[in-house]
Amino acid sequence: MTTRNKKEIIDTIAEKNGVTKKAAGEALEMVLGAIGAELKNGNAVQLHGFGGFTVKHTGERPGRNPRTGETMTFRAMTKVSFKQAKGLLED
Repeated sequence: MTTRNKKEIIDTIAEKNGVTKKAAGEALEMVLGAIGAELKNGNAVQLHGFGGFTVKHTGERPGRNPRTGETMTFRAMTKVSFKQAKGLLED
């Protein structure tokens, strides 16, 4: 398994669709921007055949500092969760 970065994904989009790297990059940025905007507004995003992104809220919770062992409180957070579509990784 290898890790691909944004530039490599843009190169693949450009090559497979016969468009410039600039156009592929702009298209990718628009898609990611639209998904990000929906998530910031608290909306879920479902991409059929790929998966879905949802926003999850966690409350404050107690914890421990692993270095000192002292008790501390972790702040409430908002996280993005992804659940893959059933057939995404099937061959």
